[in-house]
Amino acid sequence: MRYIGVFLSLLVATSVVAMGGAGVASAQSTVTLTVSVTTADGAAVDGADLTATWDDGSTTATTASNGKAFVDVPDGADVTIEVAHEDYVRNSPYEVTDASEREVDVTVAAKANATIAVEDDDGPVEAARVVLEMDGETVLDAETAGGDVETDTIEAGTYDLTVSKNGYYTTETELAITNDTTTTVTIERGTVPLTVNVTDDYFEPPRGVSGATVEVEGAGSVITQSDGTQQISVPVNSQPAVTVSKDGYVTVERTITVRESERTIHFDVDREFALSVERSNQQIVVGETVRVTVTDEYGDPVADAVVRLDDSVVARTNDEGEATISIDEAGEQEFTVSKGDAISASTTVTGVSPGDETTEQTETTATTEPTTTDSSTTEVGGLPDIPGEYIPLAIVGVALIAVLFGVRWWQQR
Repeated sequence: MRYIGVFLSLLVATSVVAMGGAGVASAQSTVTLTVSVTTADGAAVDGADLTATWDDGSTTATTASNGKAFVDVPDGADVTIEVAHEDYVRNSPYEVTDASEREVDVTVAAKANATIAVEDDDGPVEAARVVLEMDGETVLDAETAGGDVETDTIEAGTYDLTVSKNGYYTTETELAITNDTTTTVTIERGTVPLTVNVTDDYFEPPRGVSGATVEVEGAGSVITQSDGTQQISVPVNSQPAVTVSKDGYVTVERTITVRESERTIHFDVDREFALSVERSNQQIVVGETVRVTVTDEYGDPVADAVVRLDDSVVARTNDEGEATISIDEAGEQEFTVSKGDAISASTTVTGVSPGDETTEQTETTATTEPTTTDSSTTEVGGLPDIPGEYIPLAIVGVALIAVLFGVRWWQQR
């Protein structure tokens, strides 16, 4: 029994040691960051409260009189250190990547804030964008309300200040901020020439489209010249919508960006799909056919277009855009052509019966014959026409004259 007790005791002890070892092995190892908080001139800052955070945890510490504090963090973690102090501030937290046993120098500066007012010739400017940057880091990016903007508590120092607004020239300057700083920035309105070139790229090279209306948001509208170009003044630093339209063309719209120098933009516009119809004859003898030719907005043949005669489908165009229609009734026949959503204007063909056609031609011939006879007679003889009923009288007269001359001749003998 004594041996059994000893064996059980050893077994329990071994289990405890094994479990303890497993627990130690499973714990994540830590490293210590030695954080030194100083001013820009190297003076130690004591009493600074540090908050270190990482993905799944955080810890705090406070600097001693020498400005240092020890912060334990997970080995290899990415750690963010924030500093809070009564007199000092950082514009952004300090970042530690892949933490290991090492010293970390965190610089702070005296607290300050600023009020920045923006105005033009008419007074305060609303919604002007104000940006403050230090060493490439953006500290403030806000729009004016009531004509100004205020910063939070930031580091005292020299900043790059940029003020901008649509329709105004951008102003860039340096601003030294200490304690409570107030400054006013004056901005100026301005415009630049915008040249618009409108072309139809169906052609090679593209052709300018004249008479197109170009409407620029906030600037007005103009009509393109014969070469498809036109110029308009547009506010600087703006993003206006530009719309180009013309009857028979697809309207095009896009937003552009205009800075502070002259700019040229190009618009390619296409004609709206449309169908044109030509017929080989206006009048067709009933029972015969008329040829129809269909072209698009550029004059190209339109294949597989549907031809309807009095609302009935009678043909489809071939690859050359042609179709043949039989005219089976007398009178005016109306037909249209369609493809997709496009429908042509109505075109008419008149069906004529064979008898009507012959009569019409005979009447025309009869009308033109007298003119031919008159011309021929005048050219040959140069004598006036003698009406037929006077011919017998003329003959009698000539005979009487001959008799009189004969009698006189006989008496003289």
